[in-house]
Formats: sequence, C-alpha cells, structure tokens
Amino acid sequence: MKIQRFEAKQAHPFPKSIMNPQGPFPRELFNEKPVVDDYEPELAEDGANHPLGATAQNGFKQPRTMICSECHSRVLENKTGDHECRD
Repeated sequence: MKIQRFEAKQAHPFPKSIMNPQGPFPRELFNEKPVVDDYEPELAEDGANHPLGATAQNGFKQPRTMICSECHSRVLENKTGDHECRD
C-alpha cells in the first residue's frame, strides 16, 4: 500500500507570530508579581515558637478551651463532639 501525504488545511485563522494575550481580561492580570525573598518566617522550623498542642491539622493554632453551658465544665474545642455532661 502506497502512503500519500497531503498538507492539512487550517480551518480557522491563526497568528503568524507570538503576540500578547487578547480577550476580555484586563492587561494587569498578565503582569508578573515581584518575588519577595527578604522576609523572616513567622514560625521556627524546629517548632520552638509553636504554641502547645499546635499541629498542621489545626493550622498551628492551640486548641481553644470552651465552657459547657449546661454543666459548666471546660472542654477542648476539638473534643466537643465527645463531651457528655456530668451531673
């Protein structure tokens, strides 16, 4: 079987060279933001200044203590679902 090659026809117009983005978007959207590298991290890498009980799951915040409105006992925020009021 003999293979024949045909030049494909372009169905829609396309630019001949690279050009700026066009469309309904403002030009400021395509500006690159400056990279800031002269900052000090808020938290130490070794965890020295994390509050006690801070984990990645709670966003490095210490769990708050809440007071039950019925029995007035103190309950950690992440343990409110397991709380049973004492008599």
